[in-house]
Amino acid sequence: MTEVHPNVEQRAGIDVVRVGRKPDPLAFVPMQHQTWAGRFDDPDRLWRTLYTASDEHGAWLEVLGRFRAHPDTQAALDDIIEEPGDAAPIPAGTVSLAWLATRAIGHAKVMARVADLASADTLRWLDLRPTLRPMLDSLGVEDIDLSVATGQHRLITQTIARELRLHADADAIQYPSRYGAPTTCYALFETAGELPLIEPTAPAAGVDLKSEALTEAMVLHGLQWEE
Repeated sequence: MTEVHPNVEQRAGIDVVRVGRKPDPLAFVPMQHQTWAGRFDDPDRLWRTLYTASDEHGAWLEVLGRFRAHPDTQAALDDIIEEPGDAAPIPAGTVSLAWLATRAIGHAKVMARVADLASADTLRWLDLRPTLRPMLDSLGVEDIDLSVATGQHRLITQTIARELRLHADADAIQYPSRYGAPTTCYALFETAGELPLIEPTAPAAGVDLKSEALTEAMVLHGLQWEE
């Protein structure tokens, strides 16, 4: 049987965009503010992950996805009984301008050893990993395909990140945006080595409410600004 290897290669000059916290949107989120809920966060909470996209539109799509309205979320909000003087909860599908005011846009070029998650070789390698197979069997997952590898089950996706980081010498994952945009996403791992190398290509920019990329992302997600 031919041995399967993940598709990991060192690449230089990858253009990325990130919508992140001021003053440095390209910085890893401080440990004290980590939620460890990101798709490719380390399940052991030892190293951080920086989420970026290949273009500004894709970066907005990814970061605003958390605000999308879901029927069960809205129903739960509608059931809240307000007491006199209580501030009304922000409706699902609404983005706070106060949240937006804390964000900036960063552009950079990245050098990294990138694991291509959309590669058949990478998916097959993951499917054969002894640390993943028992977990997948217990969850009723027969095979790891791209929908599983980039899905909402954090136990799976975070374990994938750890496998690629520790056993495939990858310090970044390349994967398609789940929102169907022609955007490539890059999850960059914090390491003690020289890679990934993240070099800003422009000063951090403030957010323009009228920017086409932001406006299109708001429309696609069905979002509105808090009044």
